[in-house]
Amino acid sequence: YAPSSVISQKAQILTGSIGGLCVDGNALYVGMNGKINVYDISIPMSPVLTSTVSLYGNARQITAYNGKLFVTARDTGVWVYDLTKPLQPSFLTRYDTVELATGIDAAGNCMFIGQRQNGVEFVDISTPSDPRHIRIIETDESQSVFYKDGYLYSGEWSSGMITIFDAKDLNNIKKLKTIHLQGYGDGLWISGNRLYASTGHHHRNETPKTQDGDGHGMEIWDISDPENPSFISRVEFDIFYKSGIDYWLPRPSGDGKTVFCGDVFNGLYVVDASDERNPKIIEHWQPTSNTADNKKVA
Repeated sequence: YAPSSVISQKAQILTGSIGGLCVDGNALYVGMNGKINVYDISIPMSPVLTSTVSLYGNARQITAYNGKLFVTARDTGVWVYDLTKPLQPSFLTRYDTVELATGIDAAGNCMFIGQRQNGVEFVDISTPSDPRHIRIIETDESQSVFYKDGYLYSGEWSSGMITIFDAKDLNNIKKLKTIHLQGYGDGLWISGNRLYASTGHHHRNETPKTQDGDGHGMEIWDISDPENPSFISRVEFDIFYKSGIDYWLPRPSGDGKTVFCGDVFNGLYVVDASDERNPKIIEHWQPTSNTADNKKVA
């Protein structure tokens, strides 16, 4: 299989321990070391730092919604910033979660927070400066959350699952379904009626473990009927295991033909999903300690 050249240029912004990333319009929000750096990416390959805002803790995940920026910072909860000036956010409030705030998404007047063993918390943000608890529903170990058309999806870490909620009526939220992944669950993304789920650490559920770190990969699921999702395919990434922080995120292109999969230690995998029942890795960009010597592996 002849790989195409997808990554032709790289623009380095920061080095170090970078947490959450979020792109909203021409603004890029990057969390690291107790702050959010804001970049103007009107010219994507020439980003310009426009401002920096502080938070206690380190950003884990970031999402922009309805003129607000929501940032999870694990043990210091959720931080909310006003985006009246998108390139110069201003602090609005902090919401104190019961457990480690990890996953984040928002829709309507609700904020959804993945809190590991506590599950998913649903929070009323009809007044964004004064978030109010609605309820929390226990799941196995929520790491990432994604809302789409009245349904909420939660990536569950050690059990290697995705939990699906019916969240159309916030007064009657229902846990509908769990689906089994073939590795530890974490990042997920939805485009149209396709769910892209990244996995890592070890094989899980009905897939036998062969060795530590054999569960890295990306799965595609059909969620045309969210109450009855069906598995389409999976692509396996390199075997790697290191205890501690290690998480994974997929981002499909607009047409769904290419999926970019971030893996903390393994780097960035580019997957050709034009034949979604037979996805293939076409590029692998792997950062090294020497940023001038980053490797691109076909």
